[in-house]
Amino acid sequence: MTAARVHKPRSGRKGTPVAKRARLARKTERQALVKSNVLAIDAEVRRAMTAEAAYYRAEQRGFAPGYELDDWLAAEAEIERAMTPHRGNEPTLCGE
Repeated sequence: MTAARVHKPRSGRKGTPVAKRARLARKTERQALVKSNVLAIDAEVRRAMTAEAAYYRAEQRGFAPGYELDDWLAAEAEIERAMTPHRGNEPTLCGE
């Protein structure tokens, strides 16, 4: 007689409880992104984009002091608009 093998799921293998939970988590995350209508980018990349946009805003006004926060907030709003998919006849940043 041979001993019965007990199947013990390994983490990370397709079909295991761990893998199923991971797939479900990724699916839920994708669904949340679709519902939020915002493209996901790395926080550091977003910060760099905001910093560059704020710099160009400051440059346009001759780097006059006292408007740094205004430049940053306007740049954040600009990046947010650029990362949000457009619907219908809403104007885009490129004027289309």
